[in-house]
Amino acid sequence: MKLRYVFIAFAALLFTINTNAQTPCVNNGNLMLYSNYDGGIININVDVNIPNLKIGICTYEPVQVTISGTFAGNVTQVLYAGFNSTQNNNNCNQGNFITSITGVPNNLIQIQTYPSVDYQTTNGWPNIICAYACDTIGNQGGCNTVDQVVYYFTQQTGGSLYGHNIQYNCWQNATYNVSAGGNCCILGPGTQQAPVATFVADTTGGCEGTCIAFTNISSGGPFSNVQWTFTGATPSSSTDENPTNICYPAEGTYPVSLTVTNTNGSNTSTQSSFVTITNPLPVANFTYNQIDNYTTDFTSTGTGATSYLWQFPGNVTSTGETSSFDFPSEGNYPVTLIAYGPCGNDTVTLIVEILKLATAINEVAELKSFSLFPNPGSDVVNIKLADATTNISVDIIDPLGNIVASYTKLSGQTLQLDCSTIAAGAYLMRINANGKQGKKVWVKI
Repeated sequence: MKLRYVFIAFAALLFTINTNAQTPCVNNGNLMLYSNYDGGIININVDVNIPNLKIGICTYEPVQVTISGTFAGNVTQVLYAGFNSTQNNNNCNQGNFITSITGVPNNLIQIQTYPSVDYQTTNGWPNIICAYACDTIGNQGGCNTVDQVVYYFTQQTGGSLYGHNIQYNCWQNATYNVSAGGNCCILGPGTQQAPVATFVADTTGGCEGTCIAFTNISSGGPFSNVQWTFTGATPSSSTDENPTNICYPAEGTYPVSLTVTNTNGSNTSTQSSFVTITNPLPVANFTYNQIDNYTTDFTSTGTGATSYLWQFPGNVTSTGETSSFDFPSEGNYPVTLIAYGPCGNDTVTLIVEILKLATAINEVAELKSFSLFPNPGSDVVNIKLADATTNISVDIIDPLGNIVASYTKLSGQTLQLDCSTIAAGAYLMRINANGKQGKKVWVKI
């Protein structure tokens, strides 16, 4: 029979519930259950004072159970019920053994193989055989639904459920504290309490357009009705047990509400600031200013960007919030800016009109009488003008049109510029003085 269920091993992992501690499933409950498919070795530490404590174990494969702890003397019954208690199976690679229970007097121990469940469900087996998922709706692949297991053990022990720890894989000789409770509070028929609504999500924030999956972890199931409200999201509501693909299109902070209903009542949990959407998508835009024939400066004017990529004619690219480019002649040219932000990117392409200016550097506004030295040079470059003047500016431009250094409000006839932070290479030195502009190539070595 083991081979019959091997194919469900991967699917069953999808239903595995975390083992975080929870409050008692039933107030003053005294039945602690441990269920899985693969059996193994489990140590149960009775570290909480629960009078008249009952312990139940349900597996498909054999299991070795050791009971210990400060309050182990409170245990009045230990009941195993499952399929394979005597077949000496070594499924967990822990050695061949049959089911055994130690740590309490023998007269408190019962081992039942394949007993009738006495509560039939569409998705569960008619005999107690195994349980691996906190689920009553999906097909259990030959195992029992969890409410069948709880019903059997509550009927056999007369206890009420304190906690149920359920998983698929082997117990690997680990210790489980009774005080930690379990991870599943689905009760058997006729034993439900009023529900307590609570939920979690795979994330509680992100960029505009983020989609979130929510999980109902309310106690008191199964539920006759589940109602979610997602303010600001699409869709804005759901009746799914665990809704997915709940998408938030706009920046903001949003509440989430869950109402669960069973035969004993309803309960609502509202988290007022559960989802926070930040970092809007960037918006790309730019302005440009032609400063001579045919050099043009560009400045990003968009929003939300942290980095930029400029694309100029001739497959020339540049980065930075500002850039500069020398067009070959007058005309209309496409220039593209891609703005990148934490949540994506935006692209804008504008047609830039380049004119032949009346004061081009080849005409009356050209600054001719100046020299650069040393050239090639290293950390310092000297500029000598024909005459002393004030309000001089100098830009050093790399081959891609990027301004790598700017010097303003200079004065005198001979200028000395610190270029120690500039990388080695060839640059265009652009000088503005007395309303004129000149350019010369300077090489740093």
